Amino acid sequence: MRERWALLLAILMLTSPASALVAGDNTQSNGPSNQDYIPVNSLSEQSIEALNSPWIESSLFDRIDSGSENVRVTVITRSLSVLNQWQFNHGAIEEQKPARIGESMISLDPAEGVNHRTFWMNSEIFHKLPGVPGIIAILDAQNSPEPYGTDPFATPPGFNPESVRSGEIHGAIGAWERGYTGEGMVVAVADTGVDFAHPDLNGTQARVSDSKSPYFGWPLMFDHNSMYYWLVNGEAYPSRSTWYADTSTIDYDNNTDGILDISGYNITGVNTSLSGEYHLGEHPDSTLRNKAGGDVPILVVDDRVSGLYETVYPDINRDGHFQNDVPMRPGEETAGLDTDDDGLWDISAGLVYWVADGTNGVPYSETYAPRHGYNNRIPGAGNLTLFMLESGSHGTLCASAIAAQGVISDGKVLGMAPNATISSIGNHYSGGHSLDGWRFIAEGYDGVTITQGDQPHIGSFSFGYSSIDEAGADGYSLYLDWLTRIYNDNASYSVAIGNGGHGFGTAKVPGAAHGIFSVGAFSSRSSDSWGQNAPWSNRGPNVVGRMDPDIVSVGWSATGDIPLNSRNNANSAWSTWGGTSLATPIAAGLMALVAEAWQENLGDYPGSQEFRDFVLSTSDDRGYEPFVQGGGWFNASRATATLDGANGTWWASPAQWNSGTFQGKHRDANINLMRPGESQNVGLEFENYGGTDVLLRFTPTEFTPLEHTVHVWESLGNGSEGGVNDTWDGHQGDRPDLLIPLHISNGTEYNLPLDTIQLRARATIEYSAFDGNQDRSSEERVFLQIYRWTDEDEYGVYVEDFDNDSMVDSDDWTESDELEEVTYWWSNGPNAEVRVGLPFEDARDGLFLGVWNYNGHVSDDPVRIEVDWTAFGSAGNDWITIPSTTVIPANGSTSMQMTVSVPTDAESGLHQHGVLIESFEIDQGGNLTTTIPQRNWTLPVVTNVPWIGPFSLEAKPLDGNVSNQTLYDESWISGATRWDWRAESGDWRFLTVEWPEEWDTGGTAILDVDWDDNPYTDIDVLWLTETPHYYSEDDPDSYGDSTFTIESRSTNNHAGSGSHNWGTFTDTSREMFAVPANQGVHQLVLHTALHGVPTNDNPLNVSVGYLAAEESGFQKLVTDWSEGSGVDAVHVVSTIPLNVESVSSYGWSQPAYFDNETAFQDVSGDKMTASWWHNMTIENSTEIEIKMNAHDDADLDLYLFRDANGDGSFSSNEEVGRSWSSSSSESIKITSPEDGFYAVAVHGWSVPSGTVQFWIDIDVIGGDQLSI
Repeated sequence: MRERWALLLAILMLTSPASALVAGDNTQSNGPSNQDYIPVNSLSEQSIEALNSPWIESSLFDRIDSGSENVRVTVITRSLSVLNQWQFNHGAIEEQKPARIGESMISLDPAEGVNHRTFWMNSEIFHKLPGVPGIIAILDAQNSPEPYGTDPFATPPGFNPESVRSGEIHGAIGAWERGYTGEGMVVAVADTGVDFAHPDLNGTQARVSDSKSPYFGWPLMFDHNSMYYWLVNGEAYPSRSTWYADTSTIDYDNNTDGILDISGYNITGVNTSLSGEYHLGEHPDSTLRNKAGGDVPILVVDDRVSGLYETVYPDINRDGHFQNDVPMRPGEETAGLDTDDDGLWDISAGLVYWVADGTNGVPYSETYAPRHGYNNRIPGAGNLTLFMLESGSHGTLCASAIAAQGVISDGKVLGMAPNATISSIGNHYSGGHSLDGWRFIAEGYDGVTITQGDQPHIGSFSFGYSSIDEAGADGYSLYLDWLTRIYNDNASYSVAIGNGGHGFGTAKVPGAAHGIFSVGAFSSRSSDSWGQNAPWSNRGPNVVGRMDPDIVSVGWSATGDIPLNSRNNANSAWSTWGGTSLATPIAAGLMALVAEAWQENLGDYPGSQEFRDFVLSTSDDRGYEPFVQGGGWFNASRATATLDGANGTWWASPAQWNSGTFQGKHRDANINLMRPGESQNVGLEFENYGGTDVLLRFTPTEFTPLEHTVHVWESLGNGSEGGVNDTWDGHQGDRPDLLIPLHISNGTEYNLPLDTIQLRARATIEYSAFDGNQDRSSEERVFLQIYRWTDEDEYGVYVEDFDNDSMVDSDDWTESDELEEVTYWWSNGPNAEVRVGLPFEDARDGLFLGVWNYNGHVSDDPVRIEVDWTAFGSAGNDWITIPSTTVIPANGSTSMQMTVSVPTDAESGLHQHGVLIESFEIDQGGNLTTTIPQRNWTLPVVTNVPWIGPFSLEAKPLDGNVSNQTLYDESWISGATRWDWRAESGDWRFLTVEWPEEWDTGGTAILDVDWDDNPYTDIDVLWLTETPHYYSEDDPDSYGDSTFTIESRSTNNHAGSGSHNWGTFTDTSREMFAVPANQGVHQLVLHTALHGVPTNDNPLNVSVGYLAAEESGFQKLVTDWSEGSGVDAVHVVSTIPLNVESVSSYGWSQPAYFDNETAFQDVSGDKMTASWWHNMTIENSTEIEIKMNAHDDADLDLYLFRDANGDGSFSSNEEVGRSWSSSSSESIKITSPEDGFYAVAVHGWSVPSGTVQFWIDIDVIGGDQLSI
């Protein structure tokens, strides 16, 4: 029996800063633990029951709030059977059209365990879905992934890249020379499709090699869009624009005259149909129809076994004769047309990968159909023909990076693994079932991971979801990690992290997943310059502070194949391209080489995690930190040589380390952290397959600034090259406005420090010149480019300055032929950055920085552009201790211990450091073969030191001090915004905050981020909190019990293409809001939405404060009215300054408690049929709080109405609050309610027994009996 209480409440009204506090806009998945008031017509995560809180993609709420009647969801769950029953109960099972003549439908049971399902559902019941037992995540199936772009990465003048160059610098050619070409490896490209009729890709199609498979001998392909429409509606082309062709039309040649009796097509010379029935249809490729000039008929023939249709003839030239057309059949599944008689097809008819046999469903449908709640639709023999086509060019480009054969244009395009085969998953962007492509890679046609011959080995993903901010802890990333770590640990995924750099923390979904090969882009530029960071390549860390990328490869730039139907002839069907879209299939092709060598030498296929360690630890260190290069530059020559046992080679496990623990253990797939004073011992194992011993020498290391220079250019000019105000002659694209010497190799005036490992140059243009009117249309920008100089004429002149104005005028640009581009930033934003790793390797006679004021307006008003450049070198790191040397015996291994110790006075934050490993071969006599290291590689280490809340972080001053310079720091954030990209652009910071138990007393945490006052800058703040990790039971050691979800955040003002509108909760240069002060680990995330400061770094003052009242807080509760008089005091505890503006009070009021009320089964879709109502009048009240729950199994919803029109009754549009989770545990809380007549309604949404008892507490805090 609950006691009855009377309440009073005192409220302090506080001036700034506390008066600026607001609740964060909870626009991401998974709300707080209680059911709070939901505004009418606004569904939010707060309606989701905390006891079952799956990750929910935020765009689903946007769709529902915008009025969508139905939404399409992909649900990841542990029980499809439970989900299926819920769908059945609530009319959310998609109805399939019945079988037509010649078809049959087969019911199959789905596999249990972690799985997923996509379906349409009514938006009005979406709020009930998260409560279905077993659900892990709910994804927006209408939010298709976006391919990463290929075209913004220009090639320097006179430079003609070739993909074979990528093979050289990545060691692919060295691997080929060792006999490793990717033989036997299947790489799946999930993209726009692949043009397999392209001469460079014809023959690279993967085939089912499992003789037990009903699809044996056919190509291994998957098209989830076509499969969906076939299974649900029985549709194929032309009734639906898919890549399945309806070939159910039957014709005959009864008089054997070679002319079909009905259609009139000429089949003279075509293999005879053994059954006498010829099947006809139309080719589904729109690009072929455009090229051919109309519909292209196709003929399907059973010419080998009667009734078994395997041969397809496309009438590409549309002459009504099939004799002169190329047949498509198992073993020769492609067709095309040579229009210029050079022996190469110039028009593509794509690839056929199956013709209906009358017995089986389409390939993979036996797995796909029950997964999504469908019966398997079995087409009649010959009635359905499946094509793999290309909907754009992105997929064909990706496939060519892996396996192009070098046929066209004198070998213009050659893939990294020319004997690997390609399984195309396309069109991956057609929507609906993107996870099916991911899962197909792990299980193949039969849905069984352990079988061989019907599934790929490696997946290549050149796409992402830029709108998801908790990258790495989101539903997509966790599922992909589970697929490669748990479901099939032999399936490896090469995944792009995106092109939204240069900001840190930009690695996007699913490239931020933990267990995959996340891939960043580095350069292959002019002459022999290569291996430099592409400044637009996304960077780590992910949202839980783990390293991304894992590996880097050529993404800037190479040649690639494009579909035949997009060009006039085969030899022109190629293009130059770039991006992480390129780097990812490059890495996937290289992985195929290494996997083949692994299998050849070690006898089995590598597990995904050891495979990743191997690739990282045999890579090249290019002089960058872990969040930029990860493990390093992929080196397939060294990797295969290591597996072959070449002397002097070795590899390490682990090949990267994320220091610390989470929930008492180190986690391989979650956050880790180390507090000051803690240490951790890390076991390292080194393998040597060679015939001689290898000596390793270890040096703990970290980056340190060596030299820092700041130059401010007041860009001023009248557009001419002479006259009174002639310091700038306007933007000229072919030459910089400034050319700044950074290093002259043989000079004395300009020299980088000898220990320089990395050079960084940055520039920021004043925002009033960039976008002064804040219409998100840039006016002036700043561009940067690093040149290297080769003094070919030995005159010692790299540029002239005839008028001594320090500008590069047209007459001054005399040595342009001696200056080659190394790297550049030409993107749309106010802030630019370029870097050069190991700069002396690229220096030649000198390195120079070119600076442009792009599209500048010539005037007498100066435009401030701040330029800085910093040299970073290596310093010893005293956090890491490790023996100075060890020896790996020949054909053996050695283990050793590394210790990471965090000093007691350590600064909190993410620390990038590592261990430099230098290796030396030891000859048979025990002597070093050379005193110069044969190889240098840095084992990347990231150590996350948390802040203990509450705390304050004050930024270091921008005083130009060299010692203050840093590559990554939580109190300095840069711009890095790109208005020609996507939502992730901008710089990000991730602060781990531990909130101790002693501060979890019911108070509030205050998030406060402050920067220099200006009308342009905007820093978004996100607060992530622990939530159950639903994969924990599969691998508790790797995952732990919790992951992280966004609990509250700044308003997301992304306006498209990477640009944001300005907006803070305080309407000032400060972001501030309140979150619950709950014990545990939290992630405080900062994101530069707009960079309006005039400096390259924006110093931030960050604090997480605490505000609470002691003991009973601001409330007083009594059980007897005699206790309601007297004097009491309220003590406020705050770690932030408070200015009290006023104090108000309310009391006494008596709650209404109902212990055993009855609810009935009401009309589920009509809240006004609620069977329990309670009316009340409210005056002078500060708060209404209502809580309820049922005593037995039921789903009751809670509503609050106010009689707005004063007619004494309540209507649907007078709702002011609701709580409608999938259980009966509901609550509504409203502050400062209007006076009026109110009603509480309990609605029986689902009451299985017809009636159910429940309790409800109604607390209205008001009254005027308390004085202060």
